[in-house]
Amino acid sequence: LEDGKIALVLDATIFYPQGGGQPFDVGIISNDNGKFEVKEVRMKDGVVHHIGQFISGNFPPNQNVQLQIDVPRREFNARIHSAGHVIDVAMENIGIHLVPTKGYHFPDGSYVEYQGEIVPEKVEEICAALEIETNRLIAQGSAVKKQIVSKEEAAALCGGSVPDYLPEGKPVRVITMIGNIGCPCGGTHVDNVSRILALRITKIVSKKGVVRVSYALSN
Repeated sequence: LEDGKIALVLDATIFYPQGGGQPFDVGIISNDNGKFEVKEVRMKDGVVHHIGQFISGNFPPNQNVQLQIDVPRREFNARIHSAGHVIDVAMENIGIHLVPTKGYHFPDGSYVEYQGEIVPEKVEEICAALEIETNRLIAQGSAVKKQIVSKEEAAALCGGSVPDYLPEGKPVRVITMIGNIGCPCGGTHVDNVSRILALRITKIVSKKGVVRVSYALSN
């Protein structure tokens, strides 16, 4: 690759490739023959590429290696991602019934978006109410359930429907937290929403039929 980087391909991995609105893992791959620093992880044509450079040695093909991710980074990203899902629940709880469309669960400006509108004079009030309700749900705690199911089973778990872009004939990972309605999601999450600790709703912008709720973790 460019800049002297190398892409390693393994038969299995614990590294999360960037996607689904969440950043990739970083870490170390090693054995007695070498040590490789993973600086980014990408999925290409269904194959996970561990991109980085050798710190020492090399790996001959078909050898066993040890994988070590940056755990604090993984946990931080999982907290951010799970927080976005909790906001979805909190929106419903405060009476804002909009259709979720996408999320950006990166530390540099996390947000979730919805199809619909909020009148400008209500934005400040909703922002405050949403922050209170989201933090109430976090403090209350709820186990995060992860299931691999068929597309038909996913539809039943997710309130009757799933996004059209999900492939036919392939299993779907469904995340369920705070209640019985799940959401198709391949990202990393905390085991219990209480581990998010707390968050701030930094702003809500409603424009051209899209409502963007920006948020940040707060300890």
